[in-house]
Amino acid sequence: MQKTVCVALVVLLGLSVEADDLSERMTSKGLVRGLEVLNKEDNSTIGFKFLGIPYAQPLLKDLRYKKPQEKSAWKDPLDATRPKPQCLAQPHISKESGNYTTITTENCLYVNVIVPEQCNQNTSCPVLVRIPNTDESPNESLADKFAFENGIVVVTVSYRIRSFGFLNLSPNVTISQNTNVALHDISMALNWINKEIHVFQGDPTQVTLYGNRNAAFLIDLLSLSPTTSHLFSRTILTSATANYRDVTQKSSCCASQVFSINAQCARSDTEFSKAKNSEIVLSCLRSRDPNYLLDVENKMNLTELFQSPMIDGGEQGIFPQNVSSLSANRSALTTLLISFSNEHLQADDLFHGGKVDEKKLKTVCADLTGDKELAVECGRVYSKSHKAINIYNDKRIYFGFIKSALSMIEANSSVYLMEIYGDHTEEASKMNLEKPKSVFSKVIASFIREEEFDENHMEKYSSDKHNYYLLEEENLKPKQNYHTEAVNFWIKVDLKHQRTTNESTQCCASPSEKRLFNTARKLFGDRSPSPSRNGLGFPLVPSNFIAAREWSPLHNAWFTVALFIVIFAVLYIVRRWIKERERHFAYDRLSDDVQLHLFNKQTVYG
Repeated sequence: MQKTVCVALVVLLGLSVEADDLSERMTSKGLVRGLEVLNKEDNSTIGFKFLGIPYAQPLLKDLRYKKPQEKSAWKDPLDATRPKPQCLAQPHISKESGNYTTITTENCLYVNVIVPEQCNQNTSCPVLVRIPNTDESPNESLADKFAFENGIVVVTVSYRIRSFGFLNLSPNVTISQNTNVALHDISMALNWINKEIHVFQGDPTQVTLYGNRNAAFLIDLLSLSPTTSHLFSRTILTSATANYRDVTQKSSCCASQVFSINAQCARSDTEFSKAKNSEIVLSCLRSRDPNYLLDVENKMNLTELFQSPMIDGGEQGIFPQNVSSLSANRSALTTLLISFSNEHLQADDLFHGGKVDEKKLKTVCADLTGDKELAVECGRVYSKSHKAINIYNDKRIYFGFIKSALSMIEANSSVYLMEIYGDHTEEASKMNLEKPKSVFSKVIASFIREEEFDENHMEKYSSDKHNYYLLEEENLKPKQNYHTEAVNFWIKVDLKHQRTTNESTQCCASPSEKRLFNTARKLFGDRSPSPSRNGLGFPLVPSNFIAAREWSPLHNAWFTVALFIVIFAVLYIVRRWIKERERHFAYDRLSDDVQLHLFNKQTVYG
């Protein structure tokens, strides 16, 4: 009877699969063949994996730095039994079948879907969408146990990151690239989930997004965007919100220009504000090998600067306004905010010889506050070592949480706040989901299933009490006054900043950006970019004009004259050399008597 019901449900959902072969699912694009997962103890089925399902067209070179295109249909069954290569980043070591392998590629727009066995017996199950951080692999199986134990469909999204996902050569200049392509990737994946997840017994009306650090930052931004906020109903944000980084028109712009110089596609005097110049630079970047571009980014330590989207606007944009404006009109969602008592943004750069470097602290306070008076107060607040070490954590994480929570409450959203006691390490983030029996996993599961948190002793966040829950080992304790002292100071800074902010659209304008640009200019600015080459292997035009200067008619005239002179000189030298060789060759062929006669003749008349 149970099997009959299951078959009926499958038919109702439009699945062209047999009751005894749930490892095959028919999507709107074609048949997907996955992998059955068995219990090691009794060999029973505990679920199914569908790995590497494409949600977009392959990223060929002309699609680099462009929005993804919807995947076309396929005829033959799609093999989804093994993971596909992840997006280009720092080489990631994964253990598959006992072998350590490094698998990265530019063509990486896939999703992995984990379907628990119990979901095949019900109409639908809630869905957890995991957006990996830049240092996480979408192929890691950390959520598998969580999915099988709790009856939750888990989808992991692979998307372009770093310079491949956040290139921004010049604000307000229209060229043949799309900005925010990383967010466009995730947006297309979310649309795929909304359309196809029912095929895998997932409920498209119960979609929760989960991310850690920069991935959480991107998720919260997507919850603000009018183009994506309707695609999910809940978010779980670990150690970051939309206030984690600045989102402006010039986000990632300085990093993009420095990156172009380092890749020898531009010079320090390139005028990126001119569309023709930026287009030439873009063409050069598209011609480069992706691994070469990755090496360039790594050598200049640009990864941290290629993490933030920009305000793009327009019909194809995702963020038409800044975060503050979008937050005032955000959709009502239910959100769980999770921080660590010892967060990952340790200000080690402020210390010298174990003590706080007052000069460095003064510089950091000036950058973070943007105000002379507040910078002085910042110096007093963070003069002690135990506070100085957390200056970035206080502003970007703890204060960022409260600022986001307050805007969520104004939008009639339900907000829950939890802090995990201990250090925020990569392993700590993973272990929380890898232990399905832990208190943390139980809290997450009940949140995703939209169960009342009151049953788990979780109360909504209140702006009056600043209440939160502290998870220490396996004990969940209610607390109040979440990082009150630090939050109050940065609220004061934020209020004054909102009144006085006059945003500049100039790239490389801040002191830290200027230092970065000057470093690139010293190292690479005087080098000529690699020129275009013809079949003979030599430049068609002087390399110092490529992507760095405009190619005017005057340049053409002077270049033509110079090239003609060089060619004429080379031909003249070659002609003289050939004649000299012919004369010596003819002389060597004469007999000894004739050579002696000519020698004597030359001596007599010479």
